[in-house]
Amino acid sequence: MAAYNAASFINESIHSILSQTFADFELIIVDDASTDNTADILARHSDSRIVVLRAERNLGPVGARNLGFAIARGDFLAVHDADDISHPTRFTAQMAYMNSHPSCVMVSSNIRQLHPCGTLITPRYQGAASPQTLRWMLHLGNPVAFSSTMMRMDALKRLPEFLRQARCYAEDMDLYVRLGALGDFARLNAPLLTYRVHAFGISARKTTSMVHQTHAILQDLWRATPYLALAADGTDQRAMQDVAATILSDRMCQPNFAQLHQLRLVLEALEAAFLRQNPECTPLDVAAIKSYTRSLWGDVMFRSLLAGHVLWPWQRALTWDGLNPAIEQGSRLSTYLCNALKTRIKTLFRKRQQNTAPV
Repeated sequence: MAAYNAASFINESIHSILSQTFADFELIIVDDASTDNTADILARHSDSRIVVLRAERNLGPVGARNLGFAIARGDFLAVHDADDISHPTRFTAQMAYMNSHPSCVMVSSNIRQLHPCGTLITPRYQGAASPQTLRWMLHLGNPVAFSSTMMRMDALKRLPEFLRQARCYAEDMDLYVRLGALGDFARLNAPLLTYRVHAFGISARKTTSMVHQTHAILQDLWRATPYLALAADGTDQRAMQDVAATILSDRMCQPNFAQLHQLRLVLEALEAAFLRQNPECTPLDVAAIKSYTRSLWGDVMFRSLLAGHVLWPWQRALTWDGLNPAIEQGSRLSTYLCNALKTRIKTLFRKRQQNTAPV
Protein backbone atom coordinates (compact mmCIF):
# COMPACT_ATOMS: atom_id res chain seq x y z
CA MET A 1 0.00 0.00 0.00
CA ALA A 2 1.48 3.32 -1.12
CA ALA A 3 0.18 6.35 0.77
CA TYR A 4 0.65 10.03 0.05
CA ASN A 5 -1.38 12.55 2.08
CA ALA A 6 -3.94 9.82 2.66
CA ALA A 7 -5.11 10.83 6.13
CA SER A 8 -8.77 11.16 5.10
CA PHE A 9 -9.18 7.52 4.08
CA ILE A 10 -6.24 5.38 5.15
CA ASN A 11 -7.70 4.21 8.48
CA GLU A 12 -10.68 2.63 6.73
CA SER A 13 -8.41 1.14 4.10
CA ILE A 14 -6.09 -0.43 6.70
CA HIS A 15 -9.03 -1.77 8.68
CA SER A 16 -10.37 -3.52 5.56
CA ILE A 17 -7.05 -5.37 5.20
CA LEU A 18 -6.69 -6.28 8.87
CA SER A 19 -10.26 -7.67 8.79
CA GLN A 20 -9.52 -10.25 6.08
CA THR A 21 -10.72 -13.79 6.77
CA PHE A 22 -7.28 -14.97 5.67
CA ALA A 23 -4.99 -13.58 8.35
CA ASP A 24 -1.46 -14.78 7.50
CA PHE A 25 -0.06 -11.79 5.62
CA GLU A 26 2.14 -8.73 6.03
CA LEU A 27 0.77 -5.30 5.21
CA ILE A 28 3.57 -3.15 3.81
CA ILE A 29 2.66 0.54 3.86
CA VAL A 30 4.96 3.05 2.17
CA ASP A 31 4.39 6.60 3.41
CA ASP A 32 5.54 8.53 0.37
CA ALA A 33 6.82 11.57 2.30
CA SER A 34 3.31 12.73 3.19
CA THR A 35 2.91 16.31 4.42
CA ASP A 36 -0.37 15.73 6.29
CA ASN A 37 -0.84 13.59 9.40
CA THR A 38 -0.66 10.24 7.58
CA ALA A 39 2.47 9.34 9.58
CA ASP A 40 0.68 10.02 12.89
CA ILE A 41 -2.22 7.79 11.88
CA LEU A 42 0.14 4.98 10.90
CA ALA A 43 2.00 5.27 14.21
CA ARG A 44 -1.22 4.55 16.10
CA HIS A 45 -1.57 1.10 14.52
CA SER A 46 0.10 -1.60 16.59
CA ASP A 47 -0.81 -4.75 14.61
CA SER A 48 2.35 -6.85 14.20
CA ARG A 49 1.46 -7.61 10.57
CA ILE A 50 1.96 -3.96 9.57
CA VAL A 51 5.34 -2.88 8.19
CA VAL A 52 5.71 0.88 7.67
CA LEU A 53 8.34 2.44 5.41
CA ARG A 54 8.74 6.19 5.13
CA ALA A 55 10.33 7.61 1.99
CA GLU A 56 12.74 10.46 2.63
CA ARG A 57 11.41 12.25 -0.44
CA ASN A 58 8.29 11.89 -2.53
CA LEU A 59 8.83 9.01 -4.96
CA GLY A 60 5.47 9.05 -6.70
CA PRO A 61 3.21 6.01 -7.17
CA VAL A 62 5.77 3.97 -9.12
CA GLY A 63 8.71 4.56 -6.80
CA ALA A 64 6.67 4.06 -3.62
CA ARG A 65 5.16 0.78 -4.78
CA ASN A 66 8.53 -0.49 -6.00
CA LEU A 67 9.99 0.27 -2.57
CA GLY A 68 7.32 -1.87 -0.92
CA PHE A 69 7.68 -4.64 -3.49
CA ALA A 70 11.43 -4.86 -2.80
CA ILE A 71 10.87 -6.10 0.76
CA ALA A 72 7.76 -8.25 0.17
CA ARG A 73 8.30 -11.87 1.29
CA GLY A 74 5.05 -13.69 0.54
CA ASP A 75 4.16 -16.08 -2.26
CA PHE A 76 1.51 -13.67 -3.50
CA LEU A 77 1.40 -9.89 -3.80
CA ALA A 78 -1.91 -8.08 -3.39
CA VAL A 79 -1.98 -4.43 -4.40
CA HIS A 80 -4.03 -1.90 -2.47
CA ASP A 81 -4.48 1.85 -2.62
CA ALA A 82 -4.68 3.92 0.55
CA ASP A 83 -8.22 5.12 -0.23
CA ASP A 84 -9.84 1.84 -1.32
CA ILE A 85 -11.67 -0.82 0.71
CA SER A 86 -11.27 -4.59 0.37
CA HIS A 87 -14.08 -7.03 1.09
CA PRO A 88 -13.24 -9.31 4.06
CA THR A 89 -13.12 -12.42 1.85
CA ARG A 90 -10.94 -10.93 -0.89
CA PHE A 91 -7.66 -12.65 0.03
CA THR A 92 -9.36 -15.98 0.70
CA ALA A 93 -11.18 -16.00 -2.64
CA GLN A 94 -8.20 -14.89 -4.69
CA MET A 95 -5.74 -17.28 -3.07
CA ALA A 96 -8.15 -20.16 -3.56
CA TYR A 97 -8.33 -19.35 -7.26
CA MET A 98 -4.57 -19.02 -7.64
CA ASN A 99 -3.94 -22.31 -5.81
CA SER A 100 -6.39 -24.16 -8.04
CA HIS A 101 -5.10 -22.54 -11.28
CA PRO A 102 -1.30 -22.85 -11.31
CA SER A 103 -1.03 -21.28 -14.77
CA CYS A 104 -2.65 -18.07 -13.50
CA VAL A 105 -0.15 -15.31 -12.62
CA MET A 106 -2.73 -12.65 -11.72
CA VAL A 107 -6.31 -12.65 -10.51
CA SER A 108 -8.48 -9.58 -10.08
CA SER A 109 -12.11 -9.08 -9.13
CA ASN A 110 -15.15 -7.03 -9.89
CA ILE A 111 -15.31 -3.69 -8.12
CA ARG A 112 -17.82 -1.16 -6.93
CA GLN A 113 -17.19 2.58 -7.12
CA LEU A 114 -17.87 4.66 -4.01
CA HIS A 115 -18.69 8.25 -4.96
CA PRO A 116 -18.44 11.26 -2.61
CA CYS A 117 -22.21 11.37 -2.15
CA GLY A 118 -22.06 7.82 -0.76
CA THR A 119 -23.53 6.13 -3.84
CA LEU A 120 -22.12 2.73 -4.80
CA ILE A 121 -21.99 2.10 -8.54
CA THR A 122 -21.04 -1.05 -10.44
CA PRO A 123 -19.00 0.02 -13.50
CA ARG A 124 -19.61 -1.24 -17.01
CA TYR A 125 -17.87 -4.35 -18.33
CA GLN A 126 -17.95 -6.20 -15.02
CA GLY A 127 -18.41 -9.92 -14.55
CA ALA A 128 -16.22 -12.98 -14.52
CA ALA A 129 -13.64 -12.92 -17.31
CA SER A 130 -11.72 -15.91 -18.60
CA PRO A 131 -7.98 -15.64 -19.34
CA GLN A 132 -8.53 -15.23 -23.09
CA THR A 133 -11.33 -12.68 -22.67
CA LEU A 134 -9.28 -10.61 -20.25
CA ARG A 135 -6.28 -10.77 -22.55
CA TRP A 136 -8.48 -9.43 -25.39
CA MET A 137 -9.80 -6.62 -23.20
CA LEU A 138 -6.22 -5.56 -22.50
CA HIS A 139 -5.77 -4.93 -26.24
CA LEU A 140 -8.39 -2.18 -26.02
CA GLY A 141 -7.55 -0.51 -22.71
CA ASN A 142 -7.11 -1.24 -19.02
CA PRO A 143 -9.81 -3.69 -17.87
CA VAL A 144 -8.56 -4.17 -14.30
CA ALA A 145 -8.50 -2.03 -11.15
CA PHE A 146 -4.96 -2.31 -9.75
CA SER A 147 -6.26 -2.38 -6.16
CA SER A 148 -8.23 -5.53 -6.95
CA THR A 149 -5.23 -7.58 -8.12
CA MET A 150 -3.29 -10.44 -6.57
CA MET A 151 -0.18 -11.63 -8.39
CA ARG A 152 2.18 -14.57 -8.09
CA MET A 153 5.53 -13.41 -6.67
CA ASP A 154 7.66 -15.93 -8.55
CA ALA A 155 6.28 -14.54 -11.83
CA LEU A 156 6.85 -10.93 -10.78
CA LYS A 157 10.46 -11.67 -9.87
CA ARG A 158 11.08 -12.93 -13.39
CA LEU A 159 10.44 -9.41 -14.73
CA PRO A 160 13.46 -7.09 -15.05
CA GLU A 161 11.57 -4.52 -12.97
CA PHE A 162 8.24 -4.34 -11.18
CA LEU A 163 6.63 -1.01 -12.17
CA ARG A 164 8.31 1.18 -14.78
CA GLN A 165 8.68 4.92 -14.22
CA ALA A 166 8.53 5.48 -17.97
CA ARG A 167 4.87 4.37 -17.85
CA CYS A 168 3.89 6.29 -14.71
CA TYR A 169 0.10 6.78 -14.33
CA ALA A 170 -0.54 3.75 -16.53
CA GLU A 171 2.09 1.62 -14.79
CA ASP A 172 -0.49 -1.00 -13.85
CA MET A 173 -1.57 -1.63 -17.46
CA ASP A 174 2.09 -1.76 -18.49
CA LEU A 175 2.70 -4.39 -15.82
CA TYR A 176 -0.23 -6.50 -17.03
CA VAL A 177 1.13 -6.52 -20.58
CA ARG A 178 4.57 -7.68 -19.43
CA LEU A 179 3.20 -10.15 -16.88
CA GLY A 180 0.83 -11.60 -19.48
CA ALA A 181 3.79 -13.13 -21.30
CA LEU A 182 4.38 -15.37 -18.26
CA GLY A 183 0.92 -16.82 -17.65
CA ASP A 184 -2.85 -16.37 -17.55
CA PHE A 185 -5.05 -13.70 -16.00
CA ALA A 186 -8.52 -14.08 -14.54
CA ARG A 187 -11.20 -11.90 -12.97
CA LEU A 188 -13.57 -13.15 -10.29
CA ASN A 189 -17.23 -12.28 -10.56
CA ALA A 190 -17.59 -11.13 -6.94
CA PRO A 191 -17.13 -7.40 -6.14
CA LEU A 192 -14.22 -7.82 -3.72
CA LEU A 193 -13.06 -4.19 -3.80
CA THR A 194 -14.69 -0.82 -3.27
CA TYR A 195 -12.86 1.77 -5.35
CA ARG A 196 -13.19 5.27 -3.96
CA VAL A 197 -13.84 8.02 -6.54
CA HIS A 198 -12.85 11.51 -5.38
CA ALA A 199 -11.25 14.69 -6.68
CA PHE A 200 -7.90 13.96 -5.01
CA GLY A 201 -7.40 10.52 -6.53
CA ILE A 202 -4.64 9.99 -9.08
CA SER A 203 -7.16 9.07 -11.79
CA ALA A 204 -8.80 12.48 -11.36
CA ARG A 205 -5.60 14.52 -10.97
CA LYS A 206 -3.48 12.87 -13.66
CA THR A 207 -6.02 12.14 -16.38
CA THR A 208 -3.97 13.68 -19.20
CA SER A 209 -0.83 11.71 -18.30
CA MET A 210 -2.87 8.53 -17.92
CA VAL A 211 -4.45 8.94 -21.36
CA HIS A 212 -1.05 9.65 -22.95
CA GLN A 213 0.59 6.60 -21.40
CA THR A 214 -2.36 4.31 -22.20
CA HIS A 215 -2.16 5.44 -25.82
CA ALA A 216 1.55 4.56 -25.92
CA ILE A 217 0.97 1.14 -24.35
CA LEU A 218 -1.76 0.28 -26.87
CA GLN A 219 0.47 1.29 -29.75
CA ASP A 220 3.34 -0.80 -28.39
CA LEU A 221 1.05 -3.78 -27.83
CA TRP A 222 -0.39 -3.62 -31.33
CA ARG A 223 3.04 -3.22 -32.94
CA ALA A 224 4.43 -6.17 -30.99
CA THR A 225 1.99 -8.58 -32.62
CA PRO A 226 1.15 -9.00 -36.32
CA TYR A 227 -2.53 -8.21 -35.78
CA LEU A 228 -3.21 -5.35 -38.12
CA ALA A 229 -3.31 -6.37 -41.75
CA LEU A 230 -5.56 -3.52 -42.79
CA ALA A 231 -5.95 -0.98 -45.49
CA ALA A 232 -5.64 -2.94 -48.72
CA ASP A 233 -6.75 0.29 -50.42
CA GLY A 234 -3.48 1.96 -49.43
CA THR A 235 -4.83 3.88 -46.42
CA ASP A 236 -2.11 4.83 -43.94
CA GLN A 237 -2.29 2.01 -41.39
CA ARG A 238 -0.20 3.82 -38.79
CA ALA A 239 -2.45 6.87 -38.91
CA MET A 240 -5.54 4.69 -38.50
CA GLN A 241 -4.02 2.88 -35.54
CA ASP A 242 -3.09 6.19 -33.96
CA VAL A 243 -6.67 7.42 -34.27
CA ALA A 244 -8.00 4.18 -32.78
CA ALA A 245 -5.52 4.26 -29.89
CA THR A 246 -6.45 7.88 -29.16
CA ILE A 247 -10.15 7.04 -28.96
CA LEU A 248 -9.67 3.91 -26.84
CA SER A 249 -7.24 5.50 -24.39
CA ASP A 250 -9.59 8.39 -23.63
CA ARG A 251 -13.00 7.05 -22.70
CA MET A 252 -14.43 10.60 -22.84
CA CYS A 253 -13.32 11.06 -26.45
CA GLN A 254 -16.05 12.10 -28.89
CA PRO A 255 -14.79 11.23 -32.38
CA ASN A 256 -16.31 12.46 -35.62
CA PHE A 257 -17.74 10.31 -38.39
CA ALA A 258 -14.44 9.64 -40.20
CA GLN A 259 -12.63 8.77 -36.97
CA LEU A 260 -15.36 6.32 -35.99
CA HIS A 261 -14.94 4.64 -39.36
CA GLN A 262 -11.19 4.25 -38.74
CA LEU A 263 -11.83 2.89 -35.26
CA ARG A 264 -14.20 0.30 -36.73
CA LEU A 265 -11.58 -0.92 -39.21
CA VAL A 266 -8.94 -1.30 -36.50
CA LEU A 267 -11.33 -3.05 -34.09
CA GLU A 268 -12.45 -5.43 -36.81
CA ALA A 269 -8.87 -6.31 -37.79
CA LEU A 270 -7.68 -6.68 -34.21
CA GLU A 271 -10.53 -8.93 -33.19
CA ALA A 272 -10.36 -11.19 -36.25
CA ALA A 273 -6.60 -11.65 -35.91
CA PHE A 274 -6.83 -12.25 -32.15
CA LEU A 275 -9.34 -15.04 -32.67
CA ARG A 276 -7.22 -16.58 -35.44
CA GLN A 277 -4.12 -16.57 -33.28
CA ASN A 278 -5.92 -17.91 -30.21
CA PRO A 279 -7.78 -21.01 -31.47
CA GLU A 280 -8.06 -22.26 -27.89
CA CYS A 281 -10.84 -19.70 -27.29
CA THR A 282 -14.02 -21.53 -26.34
CA PRO A 283 -17.41 -20.57 -27.79
CA LEU A 284 -18.08 -18.71 -24.52
CA ASP A 285 -14.79 -16.81 -24.92
CA VAL A 286 -15.66 -15.89 -28.50
CA ALA A 287 -19.10 -14.66 -27.46
CA ALA A 288 -17.63 -12.59 -24.61
CA ILE A 289 -14.94 -11.10 -26.86
CA LYS A 290 -17.49 -10.10 -29.51
CA SER A 291 -19.85 -8.69 -26.89
CA TYR A 292 -17.10 -6.58 -25.35
CA THR A 293 -16.08 -5.19 -28.74
CA ARG A 294 -19.66 -4.27 -29.61
CA SER A 295 -20.27 -2.65 -26.23
CA LEU A 296 -17.11 -0.59 -26.49
CA TRP A 297 -18.05 0.50 -30.01
CA GLY A 298 -21.55 1.39 -28.85
CA ASP A 299 -20.25 3.53 -25.99
CA VAL A 300 -17.97 5.52 -28.29
CA MET A 301 -20.79 6.00 -30.80
CA PHE A 302 -23.16 7.08 -28.04
CA ARG A 303 -20.78 9.81 -26.90
CA SER A 304 -20.36 11.02 -30.48
CA LEU A 305 -24.11 11.14 -31.02
CA LEU A 306 -24.65 12.97 -27.74
CA ALA A 307 -22.00 15.55 -28.66
CA GLY A 308 -23.54 16.07 -32.09
CA HIS A 309 -20.42 14.88 -33.90
CA VAL A 310 -22.47 12.20 -35.65
CA LEU A 311 -26.09 12.86 -36.55
CA TRP A 312 -29.19 10.94 -35.58
CA PRO A 313 -29.91 8.04 -37.98
CA TRP A 314 -32.23 9.69 -40.47
CA GLN A 315 -29.35 12.02 -41.43
CA ARG A 316 -26.39 9.65 -41.18
CA ALA A 317 -25.87 6.53 -39.12
CA LEU A 318 -23.40 3.85 -38.16
CA THR A 319 -24.77 0.33 -37.93
CA TRP A 320 -23.27 -2.85 -36.59
CA ASP A 321 -23.88 -6.03 -38.54
CA GLY A 322 -22.15 -8.85 -36.71
CA LEU A 323 -18.49 -7.84 -36.69
CA ASN A 324 -18.81 -5.66 -39.78
CA PRO A 325 -20.20 -2.24 -38.87
CA ALA A 326 -21.14 -0.45 -42.08
CA ILE A 327 -21.59 3.23 -42.82
CA GLU A 328 -24.93 3.98 -44.42
CA GLN A 329 -26.86 7.04 -45.53
CA GLY A 330 -30.40 7.54 -44.25
CA SER A 331 -30.59 4.23 -42.38
CA ARG A 332 -32.22 3.37 -39.11
CA LEU A 333 -30.09 3.01 -36.01
CA SER A 334 -28.89 -0.52 -35.44
CA THR A 335 -30.89 -2.84 -33.21
CA TYR A 336 -28.06 -2.69 -30.68
CA LEU A 337 -28.33 1.07 -30.23
CA CYS A 338 -32.12 1.11 -30.35
CA ASN A 339 -32.12 -1.27 -27.40
CA ALA A 340 -29.35 0.62 -25.59
CA LEU A 341 -30.78 4.13 -25.76
CA LYS A 342 -33.63 4.97 -23.45
CA THR A 343 -36.67 6.85 -24.69
CA ARG A 344 -35.73 10.03 -22.89
CA ILE A 345 -32.29 10.04 -24.54
CA LYS A 346 -33.90 9.51 -27.95
CA THR A 347 -36.15 12.51 -27.30
CA LEU A 348 -33.11 14.61 -26.40
CA PHE A 349 -31.43 13.63 -29.65
CA ARG A 350 -34.53 14.46 -31.71
CA LYS A 351 -34.52 17.97 -30.29
CA ARG A 352 -30.78 18.31 -30.77
CA GLN A 353 -30.92 17.10 -34.41
CA GLN A 354 -33.06 20.02 -35.50
CA ASN A 355 -30.19 22.43 -34.83
CA THR A 356 -27.24 20.23 -35.89
CA ALA A 357 -25.66 20.31 -39.32
CA PRO A 358 -24.31 17.11 -40.90
CA VAL A 359 -20.68 16.27 -40.16
